Amino acid sequence: MHQTLVIGNLGRDPELRKFDNGGRVVNFSVGVTERGYKLENGVEIPPHTEWYRCVAKNATADFVANYCKKGHKVHIIARKHTRRYTDEKNVEHVIEEFIVSNIEHLTPKDKRDEPAPAGEPAVPPVEDMFTENKQDLPF
Repeated sequence: MHQTLVIGNLGRDPELRKFDNGGRVVNFSVGVTERGYKLENGVEIPPHTEWYRCVAKNATADFVANYCKKGHKVHIIARKHTRRYTDEKNVEHVIEEFIVSNIEHLTPKDKRDEPAPAGEPAVPPVEDMFTENKQDLPF
C-alpha cells in the first residue's frame, strides 16, 4: 500500500454528491505552491503550483463538505488512483485522483470565515490539470 501526504490549500469549494444508497462523495482540489527563486546567474524561477485532484467518501466527505472551503489549508493522507476512459471520439483519457483516507484542517478556526486570500493561484480548467507539459520532463 502506498500513501501520499499533501499540505496545501483548497482551490475551490468542495462539491458533495449524495447517492440513493446513502453514500456520499466529495470532489475538491488541493494546490501546493513552490516558491519562486533566483539562481546565482540571475535567472528567476517563477513560483509553481502543483494541483491534486482529491476524492473523499462518506464520513470524510461529510467533514470536507461541512468544514472546508476555497483557500483553507489542509493536510491530507491519500492514495493515488488512476482512471482511464475512452470518450465518444474514441480518445483515451487518463485521470489521476487522490482517494483521501484522512484530512486535517490547518486553517485556524478564527480565520475560516475569511475569504480566500487575493493572489492565490486559480484552479486550472479540469482538462489542463492532468495534461503533461513535455517541456517540464527531464528526459
